[in-house]
Amino acid sequence: SQCVNESGLNTTIVDIASHASVRAAELVLTSEDKESGVAIVDIGASQMMLSILHQGNVIFTRSKSHGGAVCSQMISERYGVPFQEAEKMKIDGHLPEGCDMDIITPFINMTVNHLRFDLRMFTNSANKVEIKKLILMGGGSLMEDLVKTLKQDLDMEVEVEVAEPYFKLDFKHSSDKNILKEMGPKYMMALGLA
Repeated sequence: SQCVNESGLNTTIVDIASHASVRAAELVLTSEDKESGVAIVDIGASQMMLSILHQGNVIFTRSKSHGGAVCSQMISERYGVPFQEAEKMKIDGHLPEGCDMDIITPFINMTVNHLRFDLRMFTNSANKVEIKKLILMGGGSLMEDLVKTLKQDLDMEVEVEVAEPYFKLDFKHSSDKNILKEMGPKYMMALGLA
């Protein structure tokens, strides 16, 4: 901020999304992970962000205007249901007949292709860090078919896992633990901000 002030500019917005996702990832990283390359992929409602960590430092970041709300909006428009209902249908997997082929599969393929491209940008750079693990977070990681497709079709020898923050946290009420177990990946950014 000192550099910005000295240049005569005023800071009005600071984007801390990648910082928050990295802080959240620290809840699920092992000490082994911290020594190797780890890709953190946050698939939110309107943005997909990739951050590569190596030895606790962010060494690469890319984001795309692509997220789960695109898929939910497509379901909503195609089947004439409110957006929130479409979102619930998508997460629960209770989709109308034909929705898998018409909307879900193309959305998943688009997401995998975006991620594959961004990872290729990293591996083609001068950086020689090998990615050993890919951690998914954000609401998009609640789509089981997306996770399954990433594990099968990413074309990289990496371990793919969904962030599960609940195992290191204490809870006042056991019901809170159950909610976080079901929806925890969706709230990783909020945990990173906290």
